[in-house]
Amino acid sequence: GRKCGEQWGKKGVGRIVTAVYYLNTGWRCAEGRWDREDDGGCLRLYDPEENGTNKYSDVAPLGDRLVIFRSDQVEHEVLPLKTDDKKRMAITVWLYHTPKNISKRPSHPLPLPLPSPPMQDSNHIANATIFVSIPSYRDPETIPTLRSLYTQATYPSRLYVGIVWQLLWEDEEEV
Repeated sequence: GRKCGEQWGKKGVGRIVTAVYYLNTGWRCAEGRWDREDDGGCLRLYDPEENGTNKYSDVAPLGDRLVIFRSDQVEHEVLPLKTDDKKRMAITVWLYHTPKNISKRPSHPLPLPLPSPPMQDSNHIANATIFVSIPSYRDPETIPTLRSLYTQATYPSRLYVGIVWQLLWEDEEEV
């Protein structure tokens, strides 16, 4: 259903910005592989200037698309996927804030979570994979971070890395 406002959680922290990065490979309008009516799965953003009306824009969940909006000001919803042969995959990041009248830190440190129990199935361990997501905004340390990740991994072939990266293509040092 529709969502808007700061969407306060139990601890008084509210979402104010939403960023959605779509991972749907093969969903490209230019290639004719996605159809709004037949496939569905759009992010519907209602016009904040037309409060209470049904004026909206649908954003297609095309691969390699990044959508950022003020979730506290823009009413929005994710429309259902209408096809069985496609999956809607995305990474979503929210920016939260705490109102001034709520303490930003607990009065005492929170305990660390309990560790996961060790896995006993050796077949599962042999086939296990690790996905690492790295948000990188023109960060010059991204390449050294990746090198370090792969050189220090016990089983580097099990690593899968997703990078949300912004480059300035005119700058030859970044390419």
